[in-house]
Amino acid sequence: MQKSSKRLLGSTAAVVLFVFVAMLFPLIAREYAPPFLNKTLNFLSTFMLIGLFTAWGVSVNKRVVQVQARRYLLAVAVLAVFWIAVREIRYRFLTDAVILRQLWYAYYIPILLIPLLAFYVSLSLGKGEKFRIPKSALLAVIPTVAFIVLTLTNELHQLVFAFPEGYKNQTDTSYKYGVTFYLLTVWVVLLALASFVTMLTKSRTPKSRKTAWLPVIPFVCGVLYFLLYAIRIPFVWKYIGDVAVSWCLLFIGYFEACIQSGLIQTNTRYSDLFSASIGTEMQITDADFNVHYRAEGSKSFSKEIIKKAVSGTLQLDGGKRLHAIPVNGGFAVWTDDIAPLIELREALEAQSEELEERNALLQYEYEKEREHKVVEEQNRLYDLLQTKTQKQLNRIDRLVQQYKTESDPQKKRTILAEISVLGCFIKRRKNFVLALDEAENIPDSMLERALAESSHALGKLGVRCAFIVDTGEEQSGGTLALAYDFFEEVLEAVLDSCKYLCARICKVGSEVRVNVLTDSRADLTALKNTYKNLQIINEDDGTMLVLPLEEGGEA
Repeated sequence: MQKSSKRLLGSTAAVVLFVFVAMLFPLIAREYAPPFLNKTLNFLSTFMLIGLFTAWGVSVNKRVVQVQARRYLLAVAVLAVFWIAVREIRYRFLTDAVILRQLWYAYYIPILLIPLLAFYVSLSLGKGEKFRIPKSALLAVIPTVAFIVLTLTNELHQLVFAFPEGYKNQTDTSYKYGVTFYLLTVWVVLLALASFVTMLTKSRTPKSRKTAWLPVIPFVCGVLYFLLYAIRIPFVWKYIGDVAVSWCLLFIGYFEACIQSGLIQTNTRYSDLFSASIGTEMQITDADFNVHYRAEGSKSFSKEIIKKAVSGTLQLDGGKRLHAIPVNGGFAVWTDDIAPLIELREALEAQSEELEERNALLQYEYEKEREHKVVEEQNRLYDLLQTKTQKQLNRIDRLVQQYKTESDPQKKRTILAEISVLGCFIKRRKNFVLALDEAENIPDSMLERALAESSHALGKLGVRCAFIVDTGEEQSGGTLALAYDFFEEVLEAVLDSCKYLCARICKVGSEVRVNVLTDSRADLTALKNTYKNLQIINEDDGTMLVLPLEEGGEA
């Protein structure tokens, strides 16, 4: 037999013996005790019962978990004490027949309220602290209060108890039950049944399923007692005729049976809990760190280790952590296995290192790729610039060689001037290449600056140059670059034979048109091989070249 079961049997036997003695004292006082001992035994019995019910209320306050259920059970304990106190006053201190009957009627206050409270206890089980009794269940207060009022005012109508004529000035017990008494009895039984059935249906623990019959014992005893008392069996009236004591014991016994069977949840039976806890390491110690409860198979820890765990979580060998928190009267100690978490952390750290290495490698590859792209872009732009200015570069190379062999200073200055003109074009053409790489459209002011620099360089050769750029808005970069290329090719073709050069780039209708006027008579028909739409107009004073450009730079 488990230790908890032995303790339960021992405490039950002690309570039964205590109750037996408390009920035996009045019987001894009535049948065998001398007068001076009679009152002593009766008072002693009363104090023992009041102490028992008070102790039960204190125990309920410590054991029952649910707040509302605990309050209702405490109210039951108060009503039991009230009932015993009224009974003691009725039997020991008063003699007036009317007052005695009023105190007797007061018995029905706890008789009616205790079953109602039992019903509310059953509704509160399994609910949270904010639970409130449903309004439909609160309607049960109405008939209960009505029966209490009818019982307390029985002197006016005798609907509960009917007395013979001339009863007012005597304590005659020859009364009959009225119809209200039977209705009252049915109501009390219905509340008790509703309480028990509700508790049983709400039970979720296997323990209560097996021991649910425990509350049946005081319930059946109460029904039998009521029937035997109602039909006035002599033995019942003589030996257990004290209704107040008997009913209080039956009510308290019923609630305690519900608690012991698990229908009313409590925070006791720790020994059973810990003995059934297999595979866990839990302990409960007192304030001096002495272990009182330990889970089955739980490892024991020294007081010094537990003290350290109270200050903070303690890391143990084998991937376990020891926790300790203060509880009422001691400490709760337990361990949790964090070995999987440690393994996971190590795996994550390894993956993190690997990812850092990969990230560093990717960063290195990215930097190299970026450098490669920069070089590629630079090479692309260089090749593009080289393509656009290769002819001028070749010509500069020839002029440089010629300059080296030339001895005439005047011709040297002329060669340098030509190199300057070609250099201006290469410089400005590079700007067009870079601008076109960043944006599709460019302002015509860029073409104006390019023509201005070329005009300045032509002045060193004695060639007068004028130009006008009037496109009205930003143009395609390819269009303006082609206009500059055309101007340069015309310039190079007539450079040795012209004295002036005039260029006009304007928008006519929807197209950009380039007009170049020069006094040179050189043959410029070769330009048509490059510019298909070129028109060459020979005039008396020179040559005019007209080149229409489509959007995007096509000639």
